[in-house]
Amino acid sequence: TADIVLDSGNPLIGARGQVTTPQGRLAVDWKRKGEMFEVSVTIPYGMNAQLIWEQQAITLRPGEQTLRL
Repeated sequence: TADIVLDSGNPLIGARGQVTTPQGRLAVDWKRKGEMFEVSVTIPYGMNAQLIWEQQAITLRPGEQTLRL
Protein backbone atom coordinates (compact mmCIF):
# COMPACT_ATOMS: atom_id res chain seq x y z
CA THR A 1 0.00 0.00 0.00
CA ALA A 2 1.28 3.44 -0.94
CA ASP A 3 0.63 6.14 1.68
CA ILE A 4 0.41 9.69 0.36
CA VAL A 5 0.64 12.11 3.29
CA LEU A 6 -0.65 15.68 2.93
CA ASP A 7 0.04 18.04 5.83
CA SER A 8 -2.52 20.86 6.01
CA GLY A 9 -0.08 22.88 8.15
CA ASN A 10 2.52 22.95 5.37
CA PRO A 11 3.23 26.55 4.25
CA LEU A 12 3.73 25.54 0.59
CA ILE A 13 1.05 26.50 -1.94
CA GLY A 14 1.52 23.31 -3.93
CA ALA A 15 3.79 20.47 -4.96
CA ARG A 16 3.92 17.60 -7.40
CA GLY A 17 5.91 14.48 -7.92
CA GLN A 18 5.89 11.06 -9.48
CA VAL A 19 7.64 7.76 -9.12
CA THR A 20 7.78 4.71 -11.35
CA THR A 21 6.74 1.54 -9.53
CA PRO A 22 6.63 -2.07 -10.78
CA GLN A 23 2.86 -1.51 -11.38
CA GLY A 24 3.37 1.78 -13.27
CA ARG A 25 3.55 5.52 -12.59
CA LEU A 26 2.30 6.91 -9.27
CA ALA A 27 1.80 10.70 -9.48
CA VAL A 28 0.57 13.38 -7.08
CA ASP A 29 -0.13 17.07 -7.77
CA TRP A 30 -1.66 19.22 -5.03
CA LYS A 31 -2.48 22.90 -4.77
CA ARG A 32 -3.73 25.07 -1.93
CA LYS A 33 -6.82 27.04 -2.97
CA GLY A 34 -7.71 29.40 -0.16
CA GLU A 35 -8.61 27.20 2.80
CA MET A 36 -8.98 24.11 0.60
CA PHE A 37 -6.60 21.71 -1.10
CA GLU A 38 -7.06 20.22 -4.55
CA VAL A 39 -5.23 16.90 -4.88
CA SER A 40 -4.88 15.10 -8.22
CA VAL A 41 -3.46 11.59 -8.10
CA THR A 42 -2.73 8.85 -10.59
CA ILE A 43 -2.57 5.40 -9.04
CA PRO A 44 -1.37 2.48 -11.19
CA TYR A 45 -3.72 -0.46 -11.63
CA GLY A 46 -2.78 -3.28 -9.29
CA MET A 47 -1.66 -0.91 -6.51
CA ASN A 48 -3.44 -0.04 -3.27
CA ALA A 49 -3.03 3.55 -2.10
CA GLN A 50 -4.41 5.90 0.51
CA LEU A 51 -4.21 9.61 1.18
CA ILE A 52 -3.47 10.50 4.78
CA TRP A 53 -5.22 13.81 5.58
CA GLU A 54 -5.87 15.28 9.03
CA GLN A 55 -5.17 11.84 10.61
CA GLN A 56 -7.73 10.16 8.32
CA ALA A 57 -6.94 7.54 5.69
CA ILE A 58 -8.83 8.07 2.42
CA THR A 59 -8.75 5.04 0.12
CA LEU A 60 -7.71 5.89 -3.43
CA ARG A 61 -8.78 3.86 -6.44
CA PRO A 62 -6.52 3.01 -9.39
CA GLY A 63 -6.52 5.51 -12.25
CA GLU A 64 -6.77 9.30 -12.19
CA GLN A 65 -8.84 11.18 -9.61
CA THR A 66 -9.11 14.63 -8.06
CA LEU A 67 -10.10 15.30 -4.45
CA ARG A 68 -11.03 18.60 -2.86
CA LEU A 69 -10.31 18.75 0.85
